[in-house]
Amino acid sequence: MFVITEENKNKYVICSLERGYAYNSLIFWGKNSCGYYPNLNECEQYTKEEAYQHATMDDIPIKISELAPYLAVHVEHAGKVLNQAIENYKNRKI
Repeated sequence: MFVITEENKNKYVICSLERGYAYNSLIFWGKNSCGYYPNLNECEQYTKEEAYQHATMDDIPIKISELAPYLAVHVEHAGKVLNQAIENYKNRKI
């Protein structure tokens, strides 16, 4: 289970739209940009600036704390958060 700590509550993960879903979960960039994973424990965490710098329209940054209501072993049913993250990235709300 992924735990949101004080240290990572303002961090971001990068969700891959291109890779789709795995087991009804969103897919995120792995640690050290190595692979894609639905489990946040295996994902790289970025500052907001880093996430927006690496992101594209196929790889959207999402704030970890915004995923909190949807956390389980995998991030499930977080489409609303994903749609908002896409809008934020399009509008560059940094």
